[in-house]
Amino acid sequence: MPMLDPINDMKIKSSEFEKSLEKVEKLTKELQQHAISKLASEERSIRLEAYETKSTLLESGRLMRKQSKVRIKTTSIVVFAISTTTSMASGSEDRSDGFCADFSSLLARAFLRENKNYIGA
Repeated sequence: MPMLDPINDMKIKSSEFEKSLEKVEKLTKELQQHAISKLASEERSIRLEAYETKSTLLESGRLMRKQSKVRIKTTSIVVFAISTTTSMASGSEDRSDGFCADFSSLLARAFLRENKNYIGA
C-alpha cells in the first residue's frame, strides 16, 4: 500500500504543517547519511550503550559538583555563625548565662552530625 501524501491526499493546507514536513524530510535524509546509520546493528548498539554510559557519568559528575558547592556554602555559613557567636560570647557583651557559647556549640554539633560522611568525622 503506498504512503499517503498529507498535502495532496489528505488535503492539509497549513503552512506550518508544510514547514514541519520539510524539516522531517530534511532530518530523515541527514539521519540516513550519518555514519552511525551505516554501521551494523550490533556495532550501533555497542556505541549507543557507550554513549548512554558516558551521558550517565557526566550527569552524575554534574550532580556531585553541584552538591559539593552546596556543602561548601553550608560549611561557610556555619563557620561564620560559629565564629560570630563565639566572638559575641568573648566580646564586650558579657552574658553570664552562656547563651552564645551554648548556641555556638549546638551549631557545631548539628553541622558535624549532618555532614559526618563528608568531613570524615
